[in-house]
Amino acid sequence: MRIGLTGGIGAGKSTVSAFFAKRGAKIISSDAIAQELLDRPDLQAEIGQIFGEQSIENGKTNRKYLSEQVFLEPDLRLKLESLIHPEVRLRVNQEFEALQPGEIAINEVPLLFEVGLEKNYDFIISVIAEKELRIQRAMSRGLTRADVVARLSVQVLDEERIAKSDFIIKNDGDLTELESQVEAIWQQLLTSVQK
Repeated sequence: MRIGLTGGIGAGKSTVSAFFAKRGAKIISSDAIAQELLDRPDLQAEIGQIFGEQSIENGKTNRKYLSEQVFLEPDLRLKLESLIHPEVRLRVNQEFEALQPGEIAINEVPLLFEVGLEKNYDFIISVIAEKELRIQRAMSRGLTRADVVARLSVQVLDEERIAKSDFIIKNDGDLTELESQVEAIWQQLLTSVQK
């Protein structure tokens, strides 16, 4: 079974993924795949052509520089996405194809709705949380308020996530409450996969 897990910055996607993994789900992180791809030599060469020599330092992609650039220049963000996203989708699809019958895989993908991936999944789960709480969580990971607001500006609103999702996890409480929501959805997924 192919599940899409999405949510805005600071919503708690990674924590929710960890709870699903604890229950036996295979987790496929689109962000982790994208980060790995940023250092692939052929893609790195293209990144260098688009963003200039300061985008590569000591043989590694300068992620901080890229991040700053893509949120300052929407055209650059689109170029980077057009370079990376097809490769990410290819890898995710390969992971899905390798699933065993009855296995549940959850693809954690922040921009699921933004890039129109809804049809790739049997079910979609969205993690939502109050906006200021999300901003504070993201800032606690080292981002500035301006960085977080820039990222929020390219993400769909929670109202759209709610309208387009099969399951909603509201992450405004404590971890016990969050895990109980995950457990309830997990039981529903297990029932569905057995049909």
